[in-house]
Amino acid sequence: MKFYSGLSVQMFWNLISSLMMTIVKPPQFQLAVPEQILLILMRLRLGLMFTDLGVRFKISRTTACDIFSFWLPQIAEFMKQHLIFWPSCDTLKRIRPSSIAVNYPNATCIIDCTEIFVQRPKKI
Repeated sequence: MKFYSGLSVQMFWNLISSLMMTIVKPPQFQLAVPEQILLILMRLRLGLMFTDLGVRFKISRTTACDIFSFWLPQIAEFMKQHLIFWPSCDTLKRIRPSSIAVNYPNATCIIDCTEIFVQRPKKI
């Protein structure tokens, strides 16, 4: 589970139960809600194509895309309301490191997109 979703089994089920409390009417797709959420997490973590996800979950590419399109905004809104803390502008100005404040006085966040490759073929 951890490899495919990035979450432990317990965290996966906690996410599903929390999401189900916020969704008034779950979507009616060919997959159960836990499988739909797993599909979303696999797409986000592994970058799998909808065709690949369709084959893995035994659904069409279009259905995989529809599931993703339905759940992504739901998960984003849930995370925005319950998991992601964004400080006020005043707080950001107060705690901004001086090295950043000099060159980027309006910066509100720094996004680190560093990738570290750890597996390499033995012979290149």
